[in-house]
Amino acid sequence: MVRDAFFGLVLLGLTGWNANAAEMRSLEEYMALPSDLQEPSYLFVRCAGLYWAMTAYFGESGLGAEAHLNMSEAAILLNEAAILMRITKGGDTNHIEAGTRADAKRIATIYHERMRDNYALTGQAFYEDSLIKSDLLLCKPIAANPVGFMLEQPSE
Repeated sequence: MVRDAFFGLVLLGLTGWNANAAEMRSLEEYMALPSDLQEPSYLFVRCAGLYWAMTAYFGESGLGAEAHLNMSEAAILLNEAAILMRITKGGDTNHIEAGTRADAKRIATIYHERMRDNYALTGQAFYEDSLIKSDLLLCKPIAANPVGFMLEQPSE
């Protein structure tokens, strides 16, 4: 009886450990939603968070100095683009900036935890994770031309 309760608690702890990452839908799924259910700046914040998670998890030694710098700069640019998109809707600029940065930080944390969990379970941070691989592929063209992608977004 005690043993069954112990294993139940362990199982509950393990399933709850990755709850946030498990609930995250891929950006591909998000983009397939009707436009009225999408928040245009979300793609930028989400990609910024992914890039910050990658730089934090792998570091300069894991990514290489140039890739680390490029990914860090892309994250900053994407986050700033999201801030600009949100400011155009109106509101307190300082509040919008702080909120957008907090959103990206939370998303980065979710991705980072997912990579840590993946490594603990499989020995690989993301190579077998279809969500992270898919999101990286989708973020690449957004990061390469954020202004062009901003102009393609439907206005609210």
